[in-house]
Amino acid sequence: MSLNQEILLKASELRMKYSLSFWDSLIVASALAANAEILYSEDMQNGLLIENKLRIINPFEI
Repeated sequence: MSLNQEILLKASELRMKYSLSFWDSLIVASALAANAEILYSEDMQNGLLIENKLRIINPFEI
């Protein structure tokens, strides 16, 4: 998969909707495009459910 306009537009939407940084929203949009169900990150809100599809998990809080 490569970065494309669809992912960039989704990242922009997610940035506003979930108050994410640009880079975090890009990571989340890419994970959604890859149909990931879990995204491990110590920088994002632990347990946050994005679009009812992707759960953010902080591996240091498990």
